[in-house]
Amino acid sequence: MFARIVIVAGALLVFLGAGLQTWGAAYLRTEVVHDHAQHSQALVADGPFRSTRNPLYLANPADGG
Repeated sequence: MFARIVIVAGALLVFLGAGLQTWGAAYLRTEVVHDHAQHSQALVADGPFRSTRNPLYLANPADGG
């Protein structure tokens, strides 16, 4: 029983991490990355970047998220 709970919890974390990473990568479309006015005057503070500075690293298990 405990093993199933651990597997389900692990699978849930994997899916949440993959979703966050996909959302962060999709948000960084060309218009956001190459907007010189935004880079010089403001931080990206919308989408997944509202809660964390770098959701791509947070969601990547190899980086220790």
